[in-house]
Amino acid sequence: MKMKNIRTYLILPICLLVLNAVEEIIIYKMQSLHKLGVLDQFTLTAILVLMFAVGFSLVGNTLAPRAKKALEKGHKNSKKNAGILGISLFYGGMFIAIFVTYYVIYVMGPEFMLPKGFR
Repeated sequence: MKMKNIRTYLILPICLLVLNAVEEIIIYKMQSLHKLGVLDQFTLTAILVLMFAVGFSLVGNTLAPRAKKALEKGHKNSKKNAGILGISLFYGGMFIAIFVTYYVIYVMGPEFMLPKGFR
């Protein structure tokens, strides 16, 4: 895969998956505040819409370019030190980490991504 296309095919989707995982955790915490009566429905909805808009802007304009630089560095180091196997392990490790994160969020619940004190 050409390094020019890496942002389109790997980095941006991974960043959006991470953003979605973070949003799931935030939504869980906000819903627990709503159940306690701290937030009303209007405020909860307004915060969620704002969070999604700001989150997507941050990921597209800030996080993805920075992640691209870090991943390009990791890609070069993996290729230089271990060849194709290193690159495969590098990207495989990233996707496994995302998979485990989503597994925990959707099977066990987003509260299990938080430390016990924040649940």
